Amino acid sequence: MTDWQLDAKCAELAEDYDDPDNPEPTKRSIWFMFFEGYESDPSLRPETNAICVSCPVRRQCLEYGLENKETGVYGGVYLNRGHVDENKNADKSQDEWQDIKEIFSV
Repeated sequence: MTDWQLDAKCAELAEDYDDPDNPEPTKRSIWFMFFEGYESDPSLRPETNAICVSCPVRRQCLEYGLENKETGVYGGVYLNRGHVDENKNADKSQDEWQDIKEIFSV
C-alpha cells in the first residue's frame, strides 16, 4: 500500500466494517461496499459515496483508478476499467457531479 492509500477514509473505516474473523468479504465489508455491493445493491451507494466525500485523498484515489484502469469506486466515482460508468453513477445529483468535476476535472 502507498502512503496515500493508508490515509484513505475507507482504510481507516475498514476496522469498523470488516470482520477480522472472516476473511471473505461480507455485505458490511469495505471491499464489498466499494466494488461488488456498489454494483449490485444501489442502497449501499449513498453510504459509500459519503465515505469518499470526507476522504482526504479523494484526488489521489480517483487518479489511481483512472491511471490503472480500475473497476470499482475510486474517489467517489464508480469506474469501469478506468472509465466513468454513467450507469453506476446515475444516482449522483448535479451538485455532486459539479463537486467532483471541480475537485478532479473529470
